[in-house]
Amino acid sequence: MTKHHRRASISLQLARWTIFLAIMLGFVTSLIEITFDYSDERERIDQAANQALLVGQPSAANAVYQFDDLLAREVIEGLSNYKFIIDANIVEESGSALGTFERPIETGRLFWLTKRLGDPFPMYTKSLLDPNGLNEIGALSFRINVDLALSEFYDRLLVNIFLGIIKSTILGLILFAVFFYSVGRPLVSLSKDISTVDPRNPSPLTTEIGKGNRLNEIGWLLNSINRLLTSSQEILIENQDAQAKIQHNEVRTNDFARAASDWFWETDAEHSPSYLSERFFEITGYDPSTSLDALELREIQDLESIEPQHT
Repeated sequence: MTKHHRRASISLQLARWTIFLAIMLGFVTSLIEITFDYSDERERIDQAANQALLVGQPSAANAVYQFDDLLAREVIEGLSNYKFIIDANIVEESGSALGTFERPIETGRLFWLTKRLGDPFPMYTKSLLDPNGLNEIGALSFRINVDLALSEFYDRLLVNIFLGIIKSTILGLILFAVFFYSVGRPLVSLSKDISTVDPRNPSPLTTEIGKGNRLNEIGWLLNSINRLLTSSQEILIENQDAQAKIQHNEVRTNDFARAASDWFWETDAEHSPSYLSERFFEITGYDPSTSLDALELREIQDLESIEPQHT
């Protein structure tokens, strides 16, 4: 089998398509799973951010109401313990900042995906009310780094995608091996045996295709080929017998024609001479090399009145 034939083999084509479809199926399945997981993860992040607002709101409200810078700093420091919060502010109603902090923004290798999925740095704000809960006296706000909050999710995502590709590839190779040993190899053996058939003496193939293939399409193909080869063998034998009979009859006819005192001729469908016995040339004196096309049937019939010449 040539390199070109190996590339075009059904087994390799099936392997390529199986691996491709398995990877695509795994990718689509992973994409659907990722979509649901991402929604759950974003909901978890929102809950954590809102929980941080609820925890810090009472203390931040007291800090603003009492103009307590120390309490405001404590609230801010508490918010800074959340790694995904990148900046936080406690502001009075007038807009003056009572407490603030900001950290450098860190992004991962999938930050491009975070930007495509939504705002990577959303703002969360909670109004601060006086002790009676009637008047707004300020606000507590912070921004979060969604990309950083999703870092563990992204790590699981990459691992799952990698494992999905590995599983799809292994599945494709297993299917390739099963197909090759059950279908591909018997077909290759059958092809090789067919190429060795002698057209002058065809005989049925004895290809080993395995017990499992005797009743499926490969077995049907082998049986059909063997029936064809058997029929061809029988036809060749019949043709050989017929050819031998024809040659025997020609020999007998030629012997009879040479022994007869008269000549014999044959004509074709157009009534033109197609055969003249040797006695014709002996009796008429025509040159044996004379072309039959130069003679007409009427001329031959007229020559029948010539008496044989005896020596």
